[in-house]
Amino acid sequence: MIRKGLLGALLLVGAALASGPASATIINLTVNGGFGLDTARMCSTTSCLTTLWTNNTDYAATGTITLDTSTLTLNATLNVSFSEITGAANNGITAIQFTNTTYTITNAPITIIAGTPTTYQITGGNFGTVDPTAFTQVGTGGGTTDPIWNSVRVTGSCGLVAGNTGQCGFTFGATNFAISLGTPPVTRGVQQTFNLAVVPEPTTLGLLGAGVLGLALAGRRRA
Repeated sequence: MIRKGLLGALLLVGAALASGPASATIINLTVNGGFGLDTARMCSTTSCLTTLWTNNTDYAATGTITLDTSTLTLNATLNVSFSEITGAANNGITAIQFTNTTYTITNAPITIIAGTPTTYQITGGNFGTVDPTAFTQVGTGGGTTDPIWNSVRVTGSCGLVAGNTGQCGFTFGATNFAISLGTPPVTRGVQQTFNLAVVPEPTTLGLLGAGVLGLALAGRRRA
């Protein structure tokens, strides 16, 4: 016999199924690997036409990405604990380091290109935020600051297959991602690119299912 508590939980699951939309308009993704922050460079100008320095390794990233197929927007929050761009001394500086950096994309418009994978492409002029806990210039006249770069140019897309697994790639910069390098300062541009493996986040139904299982186990222990 099904206990009352378990029956109530099953009815809640049934109600969720009955009231849910026929097709999801929100795709919630979580970063599940990939190269993370895999390309970074410092440029001679803010347009990044000439590369002066590059990153020396891939840096792991975590985060979440949300695709809204109804409003055609993309939101993302990505986190990198540490990254570095290095090169020959430039105005007394030999490296720039980012510590505990959050990269944010807010309501970027997207175009959906059907296929395998289905591509969710950021379109138009879109901007994000780069916010490190600490930004350090290594070398003569350098130091550590706590800047926030707003309105950084963002481009990129997500390619998803059935089940909403796939890859997302985003580039931040170099527009409005400029640094004052050394003392006296010279202005340089920065550009950073992510290559991310993504999978769906747990759904509400999955969480309800876990709750039902817990109630069932609890019922068996009381029996």
